[in-house]
Amino acid sequence: MSTDYATLVSAIILGSLAAGTVRTYNLVRKWTNVYTDAARTITEARGRAIEAIRGGNQPDPDDLQTVVDTLNVPRSLLLPTLRTNFLVMPWIGLCGILIIVQIDILKWMAVAKPAADPGLARLSFYVASAAVILLVAEGVIRAVAHAFTHAIETGKMLNSAKIEENRAWWDALSQHIQNDSSDNSPTNQPNL
Repeated sequence: MSTDYATLVSAIILGSLAAGTVRTYNLVRKWTNVYTDAARTITEARGRAIEAIRGGNQPDPDDLQTVVDTLNVPRSLLLPTLRTNFLVMPWIGLCGILIIVQIDILKWMAVAKPAADPGLARLSFYVASAAVILLVAEGVIRAVAHAFTHAIETGKMLNSAKIEENRAWWDALSQHIQNDSSDNSPTNQPNL
C-alpha cells in the first residue's frame, strides 16, 4: 500500500463514514420517534382522563380507547421499528468496520517509512467498495420502493371507481379538452 493509495482510500472511507453516520442517525431517530409518539399519545390521553377525574367527571371513552389502541396493537409499534432495524443494522455494522479500517490506515501512515501491507490495502479496498455500493444501492432501492408504493396507491385509487364513474370521468375529460382547445384556437386569442 502506498501513501497515495492510503490517502485516497482514507478520503473515501471518511466520506462514506460521514454519509453512513448521518443515515444511521436518521434511522435511529425514526425508530425512536415511533415510541416517543406512542408515549406522547398515551401521556396526553392519560392527562385528559386525569383532568376529567379531578373535575369529578368520567374520563372520555375516546381517551381510554386511545390508550388501549396504542398499547394493544403491537404491529403499530413493532412493524415500523422492525423495518427501521432492518435498514439501520447494515449501517451500524459498516460504520464500525469503516472506523476500524480507518484507524488501521492511520496507524500505518503514522510510521515514518511504512512497510508494504497488501492485506491492509486489500481490506481497505473491499471496505471502501462495500460502503460506496451500499450508499448507491440504498438510494436506488429507496427510490424504487417509493415509486412502487406510489404506483400501488395510485392503482388502488384508480380501481376504486366503478365502470360508470370511469366512463363519466373520461367523458368529462374529453369534453374539457375539446372546450379548452376551442378556447385556445388562434381566432379566440387576444391580440397583443
